[in-house]
Amino acid sequence: MAVRIRIATKILMLAVSLLCLTVALSFFSSLQTHQLRADTQRISTLYIPVSDLMDDLHVNGLKRLLAFEHWLGLLTAARPLPRAIETATADYNNWDRLIQGDVASARKLLNIGPPDSPDAGEIARIHGLLDEIERETKVIAGVQHRILENIANHALSDELLHMHDAFQKELEERRREMGKRIQSLTAAANETARKRELGLVRVSIGATAFAVLFGLVFAWLVARRMVHPVEVLMTGVRSVEKGDLSIQIPVGSTDEIGVLTGSFNKLVEELRSKEKLKETFGKYIDPRIVEKVILNPGVAETEGGKRVMTVSFCDLVGFTGMSEDLTPTGLVRLLNRHFALVADAIHAYQGVLDKFIGDAVMAFWGPPFSTSGDHATQACRAALAQLRVMETLRLELPELTGLRKNIPVMDLRIGVASGDVVVGNIGADQARTYTVIGDTVNLASRLESVNRVYGTHILINEETRRLAADSIEVREIDWIAVKGKTEPATAFELLGPAGEIVKERLEARDRYEEALAAYRKFDWKTAETGFRGALEILPADGPSQVMLARIAELQAAPPTREWDGVWQLAEK
Repeated sequence: MAVRIRIATKILMLAVSLLCLTVALSFFSSLQTHQLRADTQRISTLYIPVSDLMDDLHVNGLKRLLAFEHWLGLLTAARPLPRAIETATADYNNWDRLIQGDVASARKLLNIGPPDSPDAGEIARIHGLLDEIERETKVIAGVQHRILENIANHALSDELLHMHDAFQKELEERRREMGKRIQSLTAAANETARKRELGLVRVSIGATAFAVLFGLVFAWLVARRMVHPVEVLMTGVRSVEKGDLSIQIPVGSTDEIGVLTGSFNKLVEELRSKEKLKETFGKYIDPRIVEKVILNPGVAETEGGKRVMTVSFCDLVGFTGMSEDLTPTGLVRLLNRHFALVADAIHAYQGVLDKFIGDAVMAFWGPPFSTSGDHATQACRAALAQLRVMETLRLELPELTGLRKNIPVMDLRIGVASGDVVVGNIGADQARTYTVIGDTVNLASRLESVNRVYGTHILINEETRRLAADSIEVREIDWIAVKGKTEPATAFELLGPAGEIVKERLEARDRYEEALAAYRKFDWKTAETGFRGALEILPADGPSQVMLARIAELQAAPPTREWDGVWQLAEK
């Protein structure tokens, strides 16, 4: 599946979207800030200075009026003082120059404003008022000079004073109107700036809230698009971990998660194929050999070599006689049930079912199929479990065989041996089997047969007893030399798990072993007493019966002093 939109691209799209929104918000804020700065600059550099100049013009006008009146008073005084008149004249001219300067400054400030300003019309009207104030100021100055020039003509001076008062009131009215207009412009500009500032704050908050909301929603959508498939994928992984290989996850995207989902589906499909292959081969080969050897070739731990392992053989007693009375179908049904029960017992304790030999079953324990230091214990437990399942087989015999009368008694003999074996894929290039070979395998087979001699069910060798240590209870049976081997072996009967053996059986074991020690010292009387003591506790004890019969033979034909107590077995 081709990746169209990667997760990184989606995240980048989110970042770019938020960045574009931030840039737009920044541009809008800059524009509004610029306009706000223009408003405040117009207030600070135009309206407020013009308003201050109008105040100065009003004050200076009043001071010029006072200077005029003072000058006029000095001229009409009974004794005019030339120096005082000269000073008053200078004051009057000074205030007149200040008025002219105020008017010129105000006109200069009003000309600074741009012609496209929203206040251009109102400023034009203020310009007109300023022109009128300038004109009326000059007219009043002219009237004042005429009054001063015509002091002697009382009639004319009175008329000029009356005219002067009228012009002065008009001038005051123009000043007040101009002040009101400037205050109105200043208040309007302040209100505009306040509204613009408030609008900027609102837009900034709104845009920020929108950006946050947009980012959260967009991030949630992107995360949902990514997290949901991951959750579905994790559910699938957990299902596979639990052994459910029927899971199939729909591929809902074309990003990396979609590719991962597709790969997961392919993996599950391969696992299904592998499991089907394992199930098919598992009917003919032990499932763990299928899993570790056939399906995983080349794994170091399954390569051939010499190892310490435990091997067991079990054989069905009484089967040969029964097979003569059964149809082929019934015979196969009985064998299959027997093998199934034995296989379950072996697998329950990590054993590997190696092969079926007639009605016998061979199995082995050891790495990598079971813990290296625990294989002997597991093999012993599996042997005891095989004996227990025989009760089930006995109960099912009528149904399996179709026999209702004269059903023979079936039993099981098991031999277990631990030691060095050669393990690996053994055979020709055309046909191989993963198995174990060596003296330990042969010894396990011989011990299974030796059970028939001593009337026991499970015999194990010395190495198995040593490895299993305190986890089992055993009874030493005899030193034996099986056919085909020159070195003797010690045979032990496996009684059961440690701590689970009834007291009588342990007492019988102790008496038997005491008698066996006397037997090896040629103390036939003590040995016979001991074996009979064991039979008093367990009347059907096979080894004690065998040893009593052997003592009778040895007493009849005593062995040489060179005899080491090892019993030579003629049969396999």
